[in-house]
Amino acid sequence: MNRPYTGAPSIKGLLLVGLLIFGAYQLFQFVDTKNWPEVTGKVTDVSIEESHQYRPRRYGSNYYTEYTPVVKYVYLVDHVSHEGSANLQTFLSRRDAENHANMQYRKGQHLQVLYNPKNHEWSSLHRSVI
Repeated sequence: MNRPYTGAPSIKGLLLVGLLIFGAYQLFQFVDTKNWPEVTGKVTDVSIEESHQYRPRRYGSNYYTEYTPVVKYVYLVDHVSHEGSANLQTFLSRRDAENHANMQYRKGQHLQVLYNPKNHEWSSLHRSVI
C-alpha cells in the first residue's frame, strides 16, 4: 500500500543530503591548498603525455590528440622524502606542450611545493583560488 506524497521531504532524504554535503566539505578541506605549508623541492623529470580524444560531430566523428606536460618532483617534509607530479596546461600540439614545459620547468630545477599538513604525500605546485 503506497502512501500519498505530501510534498514534505523524508527524514532519510534529508539525512542523505546532509551526509553528502558534509562529505563534500571534508573532501574540499583535504584538497584545498590555500593554507598548505611550502617547502623547496626539485624537478626530477618533465615529460609529455599524449591522449587521444573523441569529439562527436553532427556529420561524422572527429578524433584529435592532446599533449599534456607532466612535471615530476621530490620534496622533503620532516626529513622524509616524498614524490609528486603535476599535470600542466593541455595543448593540441606536442611542440607547444614542450615549449610551455621547458619555459617553466627543467630537470634539476628547484621549485616551491605545497603539501597537505595532514597527509604529506599530497602535494601541489599551485595554491587554490577558492
